[in-house]
Amino acid sequence: MQNQSSSIYHVSDTALWIAAYRAMESERKDSVFKDPLALLLAGERGKEMAKKMKSMSLMAWVVAFRTRVIDRLILNTIENKNIDTVINLGSGLDTRPYRLDFLSNINWFEIDFPNMINYKKEVLINASPKCNLSHVELDLSNIEERRKIFSSINSKAKNVLLLSEGVISYLKEEDVALLSQDLISYSNFNYWIQDCYTINMYKVFPKRWKKNMNSSPFQFFPKDWFDFFVKHGWSKNEFISFLAEGKKMGRLTPMPFPFNVINFFLSLLSHNPFENLYGAVLFSKKNK
Repeated sequence: MQNQSSSIYHVSDTALWIAAYRAMESERKDSVFKDPLALLLAGERGKEMAKKMKSMSLMAWVVAFRTRVIDRLILNTIENKNIDTVINLGSGLDTRPYRLDFLSNINWFEIDFPNMINYKKEVLINASPKCNLSHVELDLSNIEERRKIFSSINSKAKNVLLLSEGVISYLKEEDVALLSQDLISYSNFNYWIQDCYTINMYKVFPKRWKKNMNSSPFQFFPKDWFDFFVKHGWSKNEFISFLAEGKKMGRLTPMPFPFNVINFFLSLLSHNPFENLYGAVLFSKKNK
């Protein structure tokens, strides 16, 4: 990676502290997943970045339940939709090809910046993936090159699941629109998993989080996340709320007073009005 500072200078730097939070979750007795490679990938810089993030327990909770929910969406979609290929756009330091079961017949493509791909390959040189894993060095903003790669994968695949975890939010609306149009144009790109949030969710993010991420801020704020992609040809197939998943697992979102009290009483309701603020969604082509 490019430097040893604990600050975030580039969107790819966020992968280090996300890996650190996955490592923290894996060490819990009540962990909602296990990621034995996360600590190795985070390294000292990732651990320092995570420690210096304010509201660390809240961020750790978000990463834990985002990971758990997306794990389930991936495995369910692979099993129920006869997926043969997964493309992880902006894969960062994701370890699903190494830790998820039932991937033996899956062709999995990780696409990210060259420095990220090379760092990950170097650190995981002795790790064995559970699928047919390929790495693609690419800046997704390079439209001509990404179209060549998408076209090549599409020509060999039968049924593709796209994954963009922690990626869409860093793109401008016009760039998301163009990417969405590109992806849906390929005949075998049929499903797409994203983490998603509302503008109201972003407004309640701690200001100190936003300050830490000044060099790689969120830029995508559609009026309605689902409607944005529906207008570009996708159909909302399934949505899972992170808040609802936390409630189900007996781990409510950690919040400072008095929000923790409010959150507790809201959790007693059959439907928490804040559950749809943040979660993960599976989109499909409208004919699927």
